[in-house]
Amino acid sequence: MEQVMVIDRKLLFSELYFTGFMPVERYDFRKKIIHSDYKWMNRNEADFDINFKQPIVYTLVYNRRSSCIFSYQISRKSNEKRLMDQWAVGVGGHVSHDSFGNQIVFINEALREILEEVIINSWVSSANIRCLGFLNLDNTTIDKVHFGIVYILPVDTGEVWSKSETQSHICAGKMHTIENIMDSFGHYTEWSRILIRYIRNYPHIL
Repeated sequence: MEQVMVIDRKLLFSELYFTGFMPVERYDFRKKIIHSDYKWMNRNEADFDINFKQPIVYTLVYNRRSSCIFSYQISRKSNEKRLMDQWAVGVGGHVSHDSFGNQIVFINEALREILEEVIINSWVSSANIRCLGFLNLDNTTIDKVHFGIVYILPVDTGEVWSKSETQSHICAGKMHTIENIMDSFGHYTEWSRILIRYIRNYPHIL
């Protein structure tokens, strides 16, 4: 049975509550998660317990030269059936039981998810990954149990694509300009739409 990291939502938001996207410079929730009494819970239980939030590492792959972001369609093989067939800009996943202890855990998870799902024709290192901020919504049953830790991985190549569907839970992945993404904006997940809006308004964050 898969176990995922969870944190009591009252502890997570004991000092500050927000909805939408919050830059890490304003408040670093990673410290709050690591130093609070997080626990491990069976995923099939955590997905329906709104007393807890599951930290989700959510990484943008971005090429500064071309101003392109990797985006993809969520495969029907995805464990999160409620999101399948939608499009997304963040490669994400739960924090596993095997890697935890300090903030570096989240960077490790970010790199692990990228290497599992995406092919990048360039050298990739966790040293290049940095935190942008956090995502939180409480509108839907999915939102109520997830909390996004948003990272960015800068790359110097446009040759980025999703692995085959036999190897990955994502499909049709490639680099897109923000303008291309806006053309099909309604097909993207709410988390993705929030991030794209923020990036358009504050491009310096990248």
